Amino acid sequence: MRCYYMKRVTVEPVAFLALFSLSLLNQVSQQYVFEKLKPKAETRPPKRTNLTDLLSTCNTSTTSTTLYFLDENVLRSEAGQWLLYLKLAAIIPGVFTSLILGIWSDKTGRKIVLLVASCGGLIQVSLHLLVINLDLSIHVLLSGNIAYGISGYAVVIIAICMAYTADITSKQERTIQIVILSTLIGFGKGLAEFVSGYWEEAHGLVPPLWLVFGFNVINIIYIIFFLPETIIREYRSRPLGNCKLYVINICRLFSNGICRTTWCRLVTIYLVSFFVIAVVQLGCHEAMLTYSINWPVCFGKEYVRYFSGAMTCIFVTSLVAVKLFQFVPWLSHHWILEIGLLSAIGALVLTAFAKTTALMFIVPVAGILAQVPLAVLRACLSKIVDFHHQGLLFAVIGCIEIIGWLTGYLVFGSLYHATKHIMRGMTFLIGAGVLAISTILLGVTQFYQGYRSYNVFVESITTRDDVSTSDSEDSETVAILGENQARRNHGYQSCG
Repeated sequence: MRCYYMKRVTVEPVAFLALFSLSLLNQVSQQYVFEKLKPKAETRPPKRTNLTDLLSTCNTSTTSTTLYFLDENVLRSEAGQWLLYLKLAAIIPGVFTSLILGIWSDKTGRKIVLLVASCGGLIQVSLHLLVINLDLSIHVLLSGNIAYGISGYAVVIIAICMAYTADITSKQERTIQIVILSTLIGFGKGLAEFVSGYWEEAHGLVPPLWLVFGFNVINIIYIIFFLPETIIREYRSRPLGNCKLYVINICRLFSNGICRTTWCRLVTIYLVSFFVIAVVQLGCHEAMLTYSINWPVCFGKEYVRYFSGAMTCIFVTSLVAVKLFQFVPWLSHHWILEIGLLSAIGALVLTAFAKTTALMFIVPVAGILAQVPLAVLRACLSKIVDFHHQGLLFAVIGCIEIIGWLTGYLVFGSLYHATKHIMRGMTFLIGAGVLAISTILLGVTQFYQGYRSYNVFVESITTRDDVSTSDSEDSETVAILGENQARRNHGYQSCG
């Protein structure tokens, strides 16, 4: 039995490398799908069509010969369907397995679950390397995504990293640590989207995949040999034996079994709000990219990359804002949520009326705090729910987020195409309206809570006193809290 002593080993590198790798892999997959489908989209121009008129829109471009044209509308439509299939191949199994693995991490430890998800990512990129090197069919990519979905997909990586952070932080410092982790995750995804285009144009699709492969190997080595376990061995238990017990544990998250009655209502309200915000923000982000490459904005590849980079900077500015909010002791989580939602609403309204490049690049400035609400809601939920169920909580949040992305992608994508002949920016006005309703509902919730100031930085909600536990469970709680406090003050010591 070997022991590893680490002064300040954290889980943030695992989250950053995993999400950077997944985002870069998605960009490579997208480009490969476009290249495979491009020959089908090359057509002759219709008879009696003015060549100048045909080339005057954003959606049509020539190939190397003037006799054939690349119909980008057809290409985007077919590629969009395949990319959706690839996403669903990972999301559908990932939603179910992430809940099981989230509960499993509360019972057996965080490291083993992170290792399972990282191995799934390694299998996925290995199959992508095989497909692209051998120029195989797009269908083979589905198997890699299914394998990653069975291992939990990115939902498990994010959920367990969040739960790990909750394990090693006090409630006073948890919000800022979760915001830091969310910033690294968002920044990693955005950075991969920004650099992938330049790299693929210069070196092709294979070198980025080898980088993804290497990052997954580094993650596995880091988890096995360097990352300490936060679930103390003496207090671990065997995984649940049947599916019924897993369902019971999930249902208890919304009942009095885990948190007090008042807080359980708040858990439900926060989760519903999280879903609504995720649907609007993630769905409108996809629609925003579609809006930017079409008339009247007509962004080219370079401007799309710059715009994506500017949107990525929102994660950093949100972190800076939350850090500054620490110096305002009377600022409760309610007001932070309201400020973040107002920023997101302003960005969507500005997008709806943006018809020039300059206005589109002002959108990230208006949405400078748009990423604050989701991160703060995660922290608030973590403080409410008993620490024995942090893995389950963040797995549920991850499932809600990924389902919200899928819902937003389908709803707002369809809404954009249905309303663009009326007003191209109507989709974003509808999204802003939904966020405004959510903002009002959160305000009403705060009103009925009696204007209690649950400050996200100084609040200390003690939920374990309200859980009906035996004396042995109480001693377990004290032991785990003492161990986690010792790790925060003196570093971590893990034997494995």
